[in-house]
Amino acid sequence: MRPQSEDHGMMRDDGMFVARPADAQRPLVIQREDLQTWAQRYGYLSVTFLFWFLWLYLFVPLLALVAWAMGATLVYQVMIHGLETSELIALVKSYGTGAGVLSGVYLLWAVVSWLRFRNVERRRSPATVSDEALAASHHLSVAELAALRQGARKVVTAEQLARMFAAEPPEPPEPSQDGQDPPRLAAGG
Repeated sequence: MRPQSEDHGMMRDDGMFVARPADAQRPLVIQREDLQTWAQRYGYLSVTFLFWFLWLYLFVPLLALVAWAMGATLVYQVMIHGLETSELIALVKSYGTGAGVLSGVYLLWAVVSWLRFRNVERRRSPATVSDEALAASHHLSVAELAALRQGARKVVTAEQLARMFAAEPPEPPEPSQDGQDPPRLAAGG
């Protein structure tokens, strides 16, 4: 590996960047607003709003074109063109009332759930499983499990997979005719 810089880690010979462990502890400037200058903070917000505006400016006409192509002019004719102003205002009020009631119900549900579960820790650590139990659940020996954990690359044949995930433990394989041991799970590096 050749050093790229003292602050950022190392660049391997194959072109992959490897961060130093200390870098994992240090947050990025973009994640810490107190480390940003006002120009960085407001510049980021300005660029964000600019691109949202451009997206809407370009996307809304596309939606209108698709809606027009699919015959959505019926909505305009019935809702806007065929109604008088007072009827349209009454319709908007009733739709607004319905949306407000639904929003109120969802907010009430969120508040009740927050009050109910705010000091309750429902997450629990999973039970630890011994190596013997894990090996037995997959019909492996503890040595085979250890070999699988050590290897970076695992090569498992279809027969071995069938043995590992069988409902009942299979019969132990018999030695081959030439006196060699039956094939085992391979863990290569």
